[in-house]
Amino acid sequence: MTDQPLKGIRVADFGQVVAVPFAAQVMAWLGAEVILIESGRHLVNRNLPPFAEGERGVNRSGAFNLFNT
Repeated sequence: MTDQPLKGIRVADFGQVVAVPFAAQVMAWLGAEVILIESGRHLVNRNLPPFAEGERGVNRSGAFNLFNT
């Protein structure tokens, strides 16, 4: 992408589930640097299926990977 209107902007993403992570992803597509801040107690997106090879795990959630590229 050549036109990046948010280049040079830094965004802190504290979101869970869908709305905020998707908005942060769109901002990243537009050139912003997005920093994901997570709580060790509330890993909502990381517990959503589908899971890699059908095994549940913190780093295996397809939903997390979809919304937090």
